[in-house]
Amino acid sequence: MSLLDISFRGAPFARHSHAGFAIGAIEAGVGGYRARGARQLFPSGTLSLLIPEESHNGFALEAGVSYKMLYIDEAALTRLLDHHGRRGFTDDIPTDPDGWLLSRLRLLTHILNRSDGDHALAFDEALTDTLHGVMSRFGRERAHSRGREMRAVRATCRFFDERIDHLRHAQLDTHDAEVTLATLAQRVSLHPHCFLDVFRTHVGVSPLRYWHQRRIEAAL
Repeated sequence: MSLLDISFRGAPFARHSHAGFAIGAIEAGVGGYRARGARQLFPSGTLSLLIPEESHNGFALEAGVSYKMLYIDEAALTRLLDHHGRRGFTDDIPTDPDGWLLSRLRLLTHILNRSDGDHALAFDEALTDTLHGVMSRFGRERAHSRGREMRAVRATCRFFDERIDHLRHAQLDTHDAEVTLATLAQRVSLHPHCFLDVFRTHVGVSPLRYWHQRRIEAAL
């Protein structure tokens, strides 16, 4: 997975493809490429969404173009969402009038630049939410969950409690205890998106916020 801020003028990119999904939001200017048998233009407020191995070039109109782009391989998307997304997207040039995807990509960039102990869990949650949102809003194949698993929620809450107890007895700082969404979901045999959805539904907050609350309570 990589997350890039890209700006260019002219036509610097010859025909190529990406091994994974390329999910981008145009911030300023107008860019474009030739793909799917047509010349596509992407002004500010539109999205560039490409499936793996989709051939395209890259160019910008006179003023240039700036955009944020998330690259993620198909295996990683499948692990997070429990579907592969190969059916692609509903529109060649999707619009994002409320700036939802751009704000999500900015959030991911902000989290990547953080250095606190919850960096990994915060990024996992934000990435899973972003990918699910992209597929729900713009994809032909809808992400789905497997129902409500109260057992998984109880097991995760116990895990957090036990982790707090262990850190206390070992006299370790709870702020240094890194937890990831992938490890939490794996413990209860759910895909990360399904786990995140189930936990929020039954607890009312995300695993990250619950973990914050438990650490604060433990410190009192």
